[in-house]
Amino acid sequence: MKHNYCEKIGSDINTRLLHREIDSIITKFGLENQSQIAITSVQGDNDFTGNTGKVDQLKHPEIDYAKINQAFDGSYIAQCINQYPDFYRWRIMYLHGRKSYSVHSDGVIPGKTNYRIHIPVITNSEAYLAFFDQHIENNKKNEVYFTHLSVGNVYMINASKLHTAFNFRTWSRIHIVGVKHE
Repeated sequence: MKHNYCEKIGSDINTRLLHREIDSIITKFGLENQSQIAITSVQGDNDFTGNTGKVDQLKHPEIDYAKINQAFDGSYIAQCINQYPDFYRWRIMYLHGRKSYSVHSDGVIPGKTNYRIHIPVITNSEAYLAFFDQHIENNKKNEVYFTHLSVGNVYMINASKLHTAFNFRTWSRIHIVGVKHE
C-alpha cells in the first residue's frame, strides 16, 4: 500500500566524506557522548547542543536555529545542507544499536505540516522508520508503514503524523536531519 509519509528528493551524496567530517568534528570538539550534534545554531557560534532534544525544550523557535556553526564552514556537510535552504535546525542524529524512539509526532504547529529532511550517513538493512495512520487505541485497526532510508539519498519525511525509528543491529545509524514547517 502506498503512503505519503516519505519521499526521496535527492541522491549522489558522498556519505564517506560526510562520515569523515562528522568523525573529525566529534574528535576535535569532544562530542563522543552526544546522541545529537547541532550543525546550526542561533548565532553560528559552535553551540553543538542548543538545538538538540525535544522541541518544547528549545530556548528559541526551531526556525531561529538556521546559522551554520563555524566548525562546519566550508565543509561538505555545509554544502549538502545549503542545497536545501528552506530547512533549518540541522542536526547529526544517532540512533544507537538495538534502540528505538518512542512513537511521537514532531512539533505540531496548527495548520502547518512538519517536514524533516533526512540524509542517511550510516545505516543498515535493519534500520527503519515506521509511520502510523492514527493514534494507537485498544482494539482499533491501525496501518503501520515501514520505510528504510538508504545512504547516498536524501528524503523528506512528513513528521506531523505519528512515527518512530528502529535500529535492530548493534551499530549506530547516523542521519543528518533538518526541519521546515509549511
